[in-house]
Amino acid sequence: LFIPVYSYYALAYLPSAQAFSLFLIGLAQWMRYRATGNGFWYWVAMGILCFWIRMPFILIWFYLWLILVVEEGGLIRTLRWALLPAVSAFAGQWLFKEWMTMTYGTQFLTNFLPANGMAEGLHTWWASLDFWVDEILSPTQWLGVLILLGLSLWYRPDLKSRIMYLMLILAGLATHLLHSLLLIDQFSAHEYYYLDVLLPVIIIIMVMAFPRRYQNSPGRFSWIFLCLIPLWFWHAQEVFQEKDRLAATQGADMARMELRDCRACLDDLGIPRTDTLLTFETYTGNGGLIACGRKGFSSLSTNPIAMKEDLKRRASVVVIPRRFLLPEVYQDFPAIVDWLIRIGGNQHIAVFRKLDSPTPGQFDRLMVPEGQGRQRIPLFASANQLPHSWEWHANVDTSLQPWVLPAHQEYGPTLRLDPAEARHLALRAKFGSRNGDYAVSWACDLSVEGNPPDIRYGSIPIAHGDSLAWRAWETDLPDTRQGSPLSIYLWNGGGADLLIDSLEILLW
Repeated sequence: LFIPVYSYYALAYLPSAQAFSLFLIGLAQWMRYRATGNGFWYWVAMGILCFWIRMPFILIWFYLWLILVVEEGGLIRTLRWALLPAVSAFAGQWLFKEWMTMTYGTQFLTNFLPANGMAEGLHTWWASLDFWVDEILSPTQWLGVLILLGLSLWYRPDLKSRIMYLMLILAGLATHLLHSLLLIDQFSAHEYYYLDVLLPVIIIIMVMAFPRRYQNSPGRFSWIFLCLIPLWFWHAQEVFQEKDRLAATQGADMARMELRDCRACLDDLGIPRTDTLLTFETYTGNGGLIACGRKGFSSLSTNPIAMKEDLKRRASVVVIPRRFLLPEVYQDFPAIVDWLIRIGGNQHIAVFRKLDSPTPGQFDRLMVPEGQGRQRIPLFASANQLPHSWEWHANVDTSLQPWVLPAHQEYGPTLRLDPAEARHLALRAKFGSRNGDYAVSWACDLSVEGNPPDIRYGSIPIAHGDSLAWRAWETDLPDTRQGSPLSIYLWNGGGADLLIDSLEILLW
């Protein structure tokens, strides 16, 4: 109860904290079984642990079974009466969770995130463990662990039992190491993952620290804990107070502000409340679905493999916060545009109709490969866009060098569109440039219903020097209507030769 990371997350809606509590309850029933020999408590313990454990952490169950093998004796006997019933109970619970996932979706990881090689994995594991060591246990708790280990070895009756206990300790630590290497990214960035793997191993080791005849008479050792509990309480409160609550509050405020109008937006688009949604990067697990007032699936991963699997789910509408649409979702998985047709949105979210299968050509996705002579611009636009034309006002270098807009040429390539229907457009420009001390500017010239052009200028400042600088600029454009041409052009107002690499424009 005084473990720092647990004390911080105990009152939060975090599955790891509640799961850790279930682990403690289940382990208590397991100890009751060991004390009484009544098989009923064994099944109670297994039932509770079923609800705690998740698929990647099943190795801890095998660790408990290994302890039974060592202490009860007889591999085949223990396999028959202990492991197989436990695995059967777990299999039933796992099938139930799989059905829940297929029906309602999940925000949890569905695949491992292993390290790229043993050397990198061990380095990351050690660095992350060192980074989180003060939150996994307090200094005095680590001291208590060492004291208990020393006493447990002292009270072991002979050398053989001491060696066996050390082997169990090494097996438990190997379990944690294996989990860490299979989910290395999570362990390096999320301290609460240690609630799932390392802390259960440490607690099991502590429970098994003494021969059984001492476990039923803990009074002789309780004075140690009575002396240390005040220190543990003080350290847990210190960690709790020092946690960066401001950043968490800011994130919650941002999510609330950007998702609060989602339901009204979907209602205005005529999307029935009965439709099934798929949300990407909506800040919290199911927060986007709650804000949209509809059932569906939620994904917080932009891993291409995970996104491809998510897009196969039985959902008809996709909602993505605009904050993450281009820099994360599209950037990590450009092929997502083959699955989507944009149907609307607001200043905070983009709403798409999801296709049943990827259909190339739903979006214009023209590329500007670096160093190639045929310069083409990618369009993140809707499927019914009218054909467009490019007017190039620059000499294009066809070698593996950037193309040049000479100093005497004030305007660069121009894109002209005549939208087929009213549409809310946003523009994002990104490229690398070298042009000395001057800034690079984009100008968007938009005419709506015959009114004077509404010109939007976006400046992308480039730092002084010859190094290639990458910048991006994004803006909303006034709603366009049929017969209202749109022009986007590059403006070289600095009066110097402009060198451009990998020009990319996204209209969406």
